[in-house]
Amino acid sequence: MFFRKLLLFVPVVLLIVIVNAIGDPAHLFFNNQYEKKLARLLLSGKNALNVEDFDERGLQKAYVQGLKVPKDLVILGSSRSMQLGQEQFPGETVFNSSVSGGALEDYIAIYHLYRERDLIPREIVLGIDPWVFNAHHGQQRWKNIFSDYKKGMSEISCDVTGRRRFGGAANRFLQGAELFSVVYFQASLKSIAQRMAGKPDMFSAVTVDLADLPIKRADGAYHYGRDIRLRPIAEVDRDVLKSVGGNNIYSLGEYSRLDPRYLLMFEKFVQRLRDDGVKVSLYLPPYHPRVYQVLSTDPKYTMVLASEQYLISFARRNNIKVFGSYDPSVYSLTHDGFFDGMHSQPEAVAKLFARPRAL
Repeated sequence: MFFRKLLLFVPVVLLIVIVNAIGDPAHLFFNNQYEKKLARLLLSGKNALNVEDFDERGLQKAYVQGLKVPKDLVILGSSRSMQLGQEQFPGETVFNSSVSGGALEDYIAIYHLYRERDLIPREIVLGIDPWVFNAHHGQQRWKNIFSDYKKGMSEISCDVTGRRRFGGAANRFLQGAELFSVVYFQASLKSIAQRMAGKPDMFSAVTVDLADLPIKRADGAYHYGRDIRLRPIAEVDRDVLKSVGGNNIYSLGEYSRLDPRYLLMFEKFVQRLRDDGVKVSLYLPPYHPRVYQVLSTDPKYTMVLASEQYLISFARRNNIKVFGSYDPSVYSLTHDGFFDGMHSQPEAVAKLFARPRAL
């Protein structure tokens, strides 16, 4: 009797799997075919319109595998560094290899991709967010390129310890589990409906830098669509107030110290870059003024200020240039310089790279 009842659920489960595989709004399945096509387009020198919800680490891997000549400059960071592009570094060939939720594990893995294929750039800009040194940052997406992270850790003479040994396999399991997810089923239905209504789910080549839909540029920079880029300041401020009113600001929960292991990884990674002949610069992306007010006054976020102080001291000792600051007032940035609580408008980014910090 029990098994007969169980069989009744088989068609439902099968329907969920089929819809999730067909809709696949985040492009989780089919061996990164979306990302490989996107990489080919970017490598051809064209911008890609309508790029959302994809495996950003898979794109980095596909891009580097297709690259023939080293770039002059590569940017490693999180989504807070994705606005950087060719205009900040005139006269140089540039690619922004930043990924959403970027962590130190990502930087080590992605640099390994370049190094493995003898495509080491002359310069690397490291976008360092304060959560990079937080052992409880909660970032997991780097596990999509776990094998490259593991090789990169070997290159900087650091061990892959504890749970991280099982990171790649565990992440693949969780990704596969999305086939059976009811939440992903709802998103997949929406994706299929949009296609049936004629809205494209695939990117297309364009020459413009800004449009109604988001654009991934040939230099790797990401430009948001009109709905994000041109949000009214009042709307941004309302969202900012919501973001600081929650339990913890993004990836900064349980941040009681600068984690010694992450500090060691960071310093060894920078030394590896310099031993490879790479010029290193640091970029500290600013926060929205209201977010920074909380970060600078709430005792549970004292490590945010401590991380910037550490980075300034490290840069001073090693003769490394620093651009930006978590504190927007250092560059006289106001509310209108931000899309939200963490991401700067292009005009603000240009201001940040007009001159390095005085150390």
